[in-house]
Amino acid sequence: MFDQAEFADDSKYNFLLCKLHFYQTQQRSLETIPQNEELATQYNVQEFPTVVVLSPDGREIGRLGYIPGGVKAFAAAANAIIAKSRQQEQH
Repeated sequence: MFDQAEFADDSKYNFLLCKLHFYQTQQRSLETIPQNEELATQYNVQEFPTVVVLSPDGREIGRLGYIPGGVKAFAAAANAIIAKSRQQEQH
């Protein structure tokens, strides 16, 4: 889904998408393997896809798995997590 051209248009959402590949079937560079393992441990990634939503200061504010419905549905789910986090910060 992240390869869809619509994801290139960031005007639809209030977040920056950083995609990290944890290829299990493709050849990976020697530098990528430990980096991926460290990130998977740091963010407790147990299944794929896992989308970890972080605040600007790097705190985890939510998680998403696969969201059916394409870019609009994904953006709506991510934006809902961001809005909820902002609302909690104001209280």
